[in-house]
Amino acid sequence: MRSVIVSLSLALATTTVGAAESWFSRFLSDFNETTPVGLVPANQRASGWGWFGDAWTGLKATTGEGRNGLLVPMYTWHPAPSYNNRSEQNSYTWGAGISRTMIDARGNERMTYALAFSDSHYDFQPMIGYGWVARWALGSGGLYGGLGYTAGLTVRSDVGYAVPIPYILPLASIGTDGFTLYATYVPGSNVAFVFSRLQLDS
Repeated sequence: MRSVIVSLSLALATTTVGAAESWFSRFLSDFNETTPVGLVPANQRASGWGWFGDAWTGLKATTGEGRNGLLVPMYTWHPAPSYNNRSEQNSYTWGAGISRTMIDARGNERMTYALAFSDSHYDFQPMIGYGWVARWALGSGGLYGGLGYTAGLTVRSDVGYAVPIPYILPLASIGTDGFTLYATYVPGSNVAFVFSRLQLDS
């Protein structure tokens, strides 16, 4: 009887581990499709370190096939519990940037961009990055809501602009193909950042 219980326990444990690995594998596979690699046909992708080459190919495709956009920083929210000196923080982060945006075969938005603005301390902060947003139509008037992420590199004055800082942040959007508002949250700084994109191509 004991051997039967042990066998059943091992079988259950193996099934549970297998299901967990399967779920995690599916998650990684689905997430990989949201990266620039998702623009490379599956039968043409490399394995191992070749992933970075495919990612570069996807970034070039987004930049090459995307439409021109003007990015405008609009507002940085500093929550009172974290910023007792919020009146000294720069909320209107003036600046500008450029983007190349495309809608992929699944109707999701992919974007490469370069952006520079005045940060919370009124110091210059540049960013370059990639964004992916899953979009859903809100009604029939061409309005979309979206959720996704953005990843890239930035440098900041508080580290003397010496060390590039990688980031991956959540991204929410609402707008049309011509004008879109985006918002992201920065956990380390505990701020929310809002910017807009005005499509320049017809």
